[in-house]
Amino acid sequence: MYAEYPQLSQPDDQYPTNPEATAVNVPQTQTITYVADVAPEKWSWCNLVTSIFAFFCCTFCGFLAVIMAVLSYVDHKAKDYARSKSKRNAAWGLAITAIVIGVIVVLGIAVMAVVWIATLASTMQTFREQLMEGKEEDSDNQNLYGGYGNN
Repeated sequence: MYAEYPQLSQPDDQYPTNPEATAVNVPQTQTITYVADVAPEKWSWCNLVTSIFAFFCCTFCGFLAVIMAVLSYVDHKAKDYARSKSKRNAAWGLAITAIVIGVIVVLGIAVMAVVWIATLASTMQTFREQLMEGKEEDSDNQNLYGGYGNN
C-alpha cells in the first residue's frame, strides 16, 4: 500500500562544511507518507440475488437480507468499502439463515405429508379388513339360517 520512492541526492556545495558557521535548528516534526491509490473493489450482485431467493424461503430473514444488500450497494457506490463489506457480510448471513430455515420448513412439511399419507393408508387398510370381516359374517349367517326373513 505504501510506495517506496528513491531518496533525492542533494549537491554537497549547497550546505556549508563547517558546522559552526551556521546554527539553524530545523524542527523534524513533519512526516511524509505516500499512499498509493488502491483500485476500487468490484461490486458483485451475488449477495442481492441470494437475498431475493432467501426472501422466498423465509420472508422475515430474507427481507432483512435484501435491505442489507441494498444498503451495501449504496455504501459501495459512495466508495465506503469498509461499511459496504460489513453490510454485505450481514446480508450473506441473513440470506443463508433464511435459506436454511426454508429448507427445514420444507423438509418438515414433506415428513408430515409422508406420515399423514402412511396413516391414511393404514386406516384405509384397517377399514377394508373390518368391512371384509363384516361381509363374511353376514354370508355365514345367511347360509346358516337360510337367509333373512325366510322363517
